[in-house]
Amino acid sequence: MSFSQIVTNIGIVELNCINATGAKLLSKKIQLKMKAQIINVTYSAYDKSGKFTNSIIPVTGSYYFDIGNTISDDAIFIVPKGEKHDATVRSLK
Repeated sequence: MSFSQIVTNIGIVELNCINATGAKLLSKKIQLKMKAQIINVTYSAYDKSGKFTNSIIPVTGSYYFDIGNTISDDAIFIVPKGEKHDATVRSLK
């Protein structure tokens, strides 16, 4: 069973390559995000047959990054021939 959660605003930093073409569906910007701390929550409910059951659902409890660790990601930016990348970095927090 899969449970999805709508989570927004977990990015820390956004790198935007201003002159990236986006060709071949490659990146123009990338966000570095925190790790999710997942906790299992037990809940009780009646199933379709009317039987009272206990189930477990994973829930995101918080977001974090460890002290001393580095958050990184990879992206490929294509810029026009002969140009160097022109990028901006902004804090999202």
